[in-house]
Amino acid sequence: IIKPENLVYKRTPVLTDATMHYCPGCGHGVVHRIIAEVIEEMGIQDNVIGISPVGCSVLAYNYFTCDMIARTILRMISGHKENFMVFFPSFAYMEMIYSRLSKSTQQDPDIELMIQTQGMGSEDKKHYLDRFNRHGDKTLLGLAVLGGHFGEGIDLVGDRLKGAFIVGVGLPQISKEREILSQYFQNKFGDGFSFAYKFPGWEKVLQAAGRVIRDENDKGFIVLMDERYAREDYRVLWPEHWKATEYLSDEAEIFWDDL
Repeated sequence: IIKPENLVYKRTPVLTDATMHYCPGCGHGVVHRIIAEVIEEMGIQDNVIGISPVGCSVLAYNYFTCDMIARTILRMISGHKENFMVFFPSFAYMEMIYSRLSKSTQQDPDIELMIQTQGMGSEDKKHYLDRFNRHGDKTLLGLAVLGGHFGEGIDLVGDRLKGAFIVGVGLPQISKEREILSQYFQNKFGDGFSFAYKFPGWEKVLQAAGRVIRDENDKGFIVLMDERYAREDYRVLWPEHWKATEYLSDEAEIFWDDL
C-alpha cells in the first residue's frame, strides 16, 4: 500500500484501466492522459461527450470514462416509445455503457433498460425476449453482445423491434489461435488480418443487423456506431440493399417519418 505522502502519480478516473493499443513511442497515450487530467481538473466529467477521431485513436472510446456512446443513443430515440437493441463488442464495454445509461435515465419512468448477463440461464433469456412482446408503453433499450445469444437466431417481427445500434465492428479478441490464423492467411492471400479478424467481426455485425428486418413487411433502422464503417474496405462488404447516411455522432438522426 502506497502512503499518500509517497504517491508520485495516480491514474485519473477519467481514464479506464484498459491497456492502450498504441505503438511504443507514439504520443497518443500521452495526449489522452493530458486531456483526461484536464477534464478531471475542471470537474466536467459528467458534462463531457467524447467523439473518437479518425485514425489510430478511433478506439479512444475504450480509454475514457466520459460518455462517448450513451448520450448519442438517448438523444436519437428520445420521445419514441418503441423497442430497441444496442449491441456491443464485449461484456465489459456493455456494462460500462449500461451504468451510464442507468445514471442518465434513472429519473425517467418512460425508459426501461435490460442487459444481457454472462452465464444467462434459459429462464432469464426467455424473460429478456418476452419483454419485447410489449411495445408502445415505454422506450425499451435491450443491451446485448455481438455474436451472443441475442445477436443471432431470434425473431422480433414487426413492432417488437424498431431499431438496433451496433457499437464497434465486432473484431474478435486477439489470441494465439487468431494470430496463427492471421499468419496462415497472410502467407496464403496476403491479408491475414481480414480473414482472422475483420471478416468474422463483420459476420457478427450482419447477424445483429438482421434482428431488425425479419420479413417483407418490417420497417426499422440500424445505426452503425464506429468510424471504420465509413472506410472503403468496410463499404465493399455492405449488402447492396442497404441505404445509408453518414453522420458525425452529434449530428446523427433517425428519419422517423419513414418508419
